Amino acid sequence: MSLVLIATVAAASAAIAAGAAVLVRRASRSASAPCPLPAALVPPFDRVGMQPGDVVLRGREEMWLTGVWVLREGSECVAAVFTAGGSSAECARALIVRPGPPRAVAWVCACETSNATDCLELGGERYARRARVPVSIERHGEAPELAAEGTWHRYESAGGAPAFAIVAGERVLVWRGTWEGEGSLTRMAAGEATLRRG
Repeated sequence: MSLVLIATVAAASAAIAAGAAVLVRRASRSASAPCPLPAALVPPFDRVGMQPGDVVLRGREEMWLTGVWVLREGSECVAAVFTAGGSSAECARALIVRPGPPRAVAWVCACETSNATDCLELGGERYARRARVPVSIERHGEAPELAAEGTWHRYESAGGAPAFAIVAGERVLVWRGTWEGEGSLTRMAAGEATLRRG
């Protein structure tokens, strides 16, 4: 009887030791693995599908989203203008998102004009205004300072290319570019981008 008891105790001890070794190995792997940073989208960015800190890829081009103006008509978000540089960059590149449905995304570059009239000529192409909406302007991240209220202008060329303008106080910001299909852009969330960059 004592031999059986001794064998049982020995088997139990071996099992405990093996389990402890597995836990140690798992703990070691967890300590060395990088912890992903939180990248959950919070309002109002859950509606536009991206937020400041994200990196958006288009082929070999990339755009680091450093700030955003959220434009609202009343309580409704009509557009989000993501900037790819601080005030010194003067928003030379931007990503403009219309929440939808359906959601639409435009990859745009700034234009040197101080007008937001009914018709614009940009890069040798004419753009007709399709919408003019009074908006409140919420600034997030490193987007340059703007007046808290202004107007949002949406334009379209004969070929369907988009252009946009914000008129806020004495500032007039104008961009033109292309609509991008959902499959043409890749979003690296803020946490993933930070880890990849490091």
